[in-house]
Amino acid sequence: MDHIPSHLEVRCAQLSQAGRKEINEDAIGIRIPEGSLLSSKGIVCVIADGVSTSEAGREASEACVKNLLYDYYCTPDTWTVEKSVSTVLHALNRWLFAQGTQFNQTDKGYICTLSILILKHDLAHIFHVGDSRIYRLREEKLVQLTTDHSRKVNNTSYLARAMGLDSKVQIDYRKEALHQDDLFILSTDGIHDFSDSRDWVTIIKDEQDLNKICINLQETALKNGSEDNLSCQIIKVDCIDETNDKSFFDSLSELPFPPLLKKDQVLDGLKVCSSLHESSRSQLYLVEDVETGKKFVIKTPSPNFSDDPAYIDRFITESWLGKRFRHNKLVQVTKGRIPPTCLYYLMEYVKGVTLEEWMKKNTPCSPEQALRIIKQIALGLRYLHRQQVIHQDLKPGNILIDSNEQIKLIDYGSCYVHASQELPARQWTPEQALGTATYSAPECALGKRVEYASDQFSLAVILYELLSGTLPYRNQLENLTQEKQLQHLEYRELASKKVFVPIWFDQAIKKALSPLPDKRFGDIDEFIYQLEHGHENFSMNERLPLIDTNPIRFWQGVALIQALILAILIAHLLK
Repeated sequence: MDHIPSHLEVRCAQLSQAGRKEINEDAIGIRIPEGSLLSSKGIVCVIADGVSTSEAGREASEACVKNLLYDYYCTPDTWTVEKSVSTVLHALNRWLFAQGTQFNQTDKGYICTLSILILKHDLAHIFHVGDSRIYRLREEKLVQLTTDHSRKVNNTSYLARAMGLDSKVQIDYRKEALHQDDLFILSTDGIHDFSDSRDWVTIIKDEQDLNKICINLQETALKNGSEDNLSCQIIKVDCIDETNDKSFFDSLSELPFPPLLKKDQVLDGLKVCSSLHESSRSQLYLVEDVETGKKFVIKTPSPNFSDDPAYIDRFITESWLGKRFRHNKLVQVTKGRIPPTCLYYLMEYVKGVTLEEWMKKNTPCSPEQALRIIKQIALGLRYLHRQQVIHQDLKPGNILIDSNEQIKLIDYGSCYVHASQELPARQWTPEQALGTATYSAPECALGKRVEYASDQFSLAVILYELLSGTLPYRNQLENLTQEKQLQHLEYRELASKKVFVPIWFDQAIKKALSPLPDKRFGDIDEFIYQLEHGHENFSMNERLPLIDTNPIRFWQGVALIQALILAILIAHLLK
């Protein structure tokens, strides 16, 4: 994240040579970015060993290194390191396998081993497939961080896993805490199979020049009879992002808070037209660029929180997220013509009202109209989830709808970003903005782990309200404080409220509104599919059983029947 600086500093050296072979089928690479990329993506070291028994081992190793070093930095900033690297590697593996099997040339395999070390803030992320290796030296103790994927048959070693070996690849992943002065070694089997790693400690201890360490490791392997390619990388961590880094807060305080704005006031070339919304946490104003006449919405932080780092952190994160979202169902955060002189951010101006206001005049809706609206919201949520972001505060007040019933999601202030968990610990406790209880899933109210299914629950609440004008659990969600209360949550079927909807609507909404996340649909798309295609399993004229639509009337009927039976029995006995 751009507003979280990284002070990670490393020194590195790498060396790769053919050794006693004619061709060097190894490939190595290191990328140390600066600025925002160092913070959001970190430092990447990668080593690959082309399998000599495959005809295109060299091409495979070079493709893996070059593409990984480029493609990883092109993945969304909101993705975790694991998600980013896994996505790139699986795509690379499919390409290698396809290259090796095209034209039925099964003997021309594009196969290689691959080991990746990514240093980001205060963590080391390790990805591995094959028999190249990653070691870590800490306080003169050398530890191998990877496990060889090889098998021995008649004293001959065969790779059990490698890039390009099959259409699917299983990649080992682990992460470790970084310590200052950690030293990492990446090597191919031409080096570590022909030297005792215990001797490496002595080699490293007696030599400060990292380039000379690489040379010494290669020379040792050659002396011990290595006839393979020789490649290694050395990375020394000189500085990591400390947990209590004062600059963490300083970076948040670079811009001062703006004052409360008034009509016709001009700020950075933007003239205030009107106030759209004010609360204890923020203000929204409609503004117009004095030169271009283009209108925007400006969001400013509340002066009440000018010394609250957790609040400022979340406000800046909200702006950071909005600038990265590119979807027509999400309000776009944009840049002004003049760089900001204080803390605020600009959004596109959307003519319309909130769904909350719209619903006051237009509910209950027909199933067709409600589904048109819900499908648009689902498109926005699907995009967020693919970015590894959970909205967490989905409600009618955070949805804009225009005269053509086109919607846009707004307010990213409560979004949960998976990549934020890879940041160093704050000096403060990050704000846990859990959204609005009326629309939030039970796990949010109970302070449990937030899941993508939490947004699905909120979407189902909105759909229920669109169809009925009421809420499915009345005020029970607002009063949730203990897990045992979940068993008392009673879903009220739409049919019981005399709302005419297809039976599959009621059943789909009920499932999406399950108090337990694992009882809901697998994802948003599955929920929408059931709403659209439920007729394949149900008739339009089917109705829910009386025990579901009106349990009170059902049990009253049962009691009446029992009373009649009892009266008949008593009368029979009295004869």
